[in-house]
Amino acid sequence: MKKIIAFLFCLPAVIWANNIAILDQNSALFSTNAAEAENARLQADFGEMDAERQALMQELNRLARQHQNDAAIMSQAEKQELEQKIETSRQRYADLNMRLQQGQQEREQAFINKYSRTLVTAIETIVEQGDFDLVLDASAVIFVKDGYDITQQVIDEFNRLTAD
Repeated sequence: MKKIIAFLFCLPAVIWANNIAILDQNSALFSTNAAEAENARLQADFGEMDAERQALMQELNRLARQHQNDAAIMSQAEKQELEQKIETSRQRYADLNMRLQQGQQEREQAFINKYSRTLVTAIETIVEQGDFDLVLDASAVIFVKDGYDITQQVIDEFNRLTAD
């Protein structure tokens, strides 16, 4: 409903606009060379933690299978010990997963903060070069013909602006 209302408010601008473009800002920002470099740094910084998380998940799956397959023949003490191992592994996995996600989110936000002004500059440059009257967010558009999407042009301009 909100998108329909927003569209109705934008309708007069669309009618009067001669040159319209579509832009996917998230794709533009996260498809840049700077984003690829940041992803490589993330892998380097969080790779061990991610590997540990995956190992814990495999351990949890192994313990769950053991519990399912052997519960009928285990003593009560063995069941409790196995259930305690499962719970401890679950807690470690949840903690590790939370720390990993939090660290990645913080780095993503820092990346956005660092490069948001550069993205705006790249967008403004492409809009000026293309003499666009209106730029719509790609998420608000259901269909667009080829030639209206300026996302790749913005990526290229962003890369040019941030080239070392």
